[in-house]
Amino acid sequence: MKLVRRLLLVVLLITTSGCMRWTRMRTPAPAPDAPLRFSTIRVTPSQGSPVVLSAVEVTVDSVVGRRVTPPGIRERMAVHRGDVLVLQRRTVDFLRTAMGAAVAGAVAVLGLAAHITP
Repeated sequence: MKLVRRLLLVVLLITTSGCMRWTRMRTPAPAPDAPLRFSTIRVTPSQGSPVVLSAVEVTVDSVVGRRVTPPGIRERMAVHRGDVLVLQRRTVDFLRTAMGAAVAGAVAVLGLAAHITP
């Protein structure tokens, strides 16, 4: 019975987590009085490496959000829109998620078959 529970837990974790990837996004110009808001995006400035920001606001002239530094401190970060090379958001990769679910299902079936077979 423990094996069955473990297999079900593995299948559940694989199928519900899903595979995510960063997808380039086109952002329309926000209105001066209404910034665009995103929960999490990755910003690649023209000078520097990509940075993941949370609680993001894209205004007419800048991208402002909070980044997490190694000790776990959230600090405010702003990048001028002219200095942003790429904006990306996380999206579900349905093909990888389906493949993971298929593998998890196969493992569960094989595990149950091995458990049931005398």
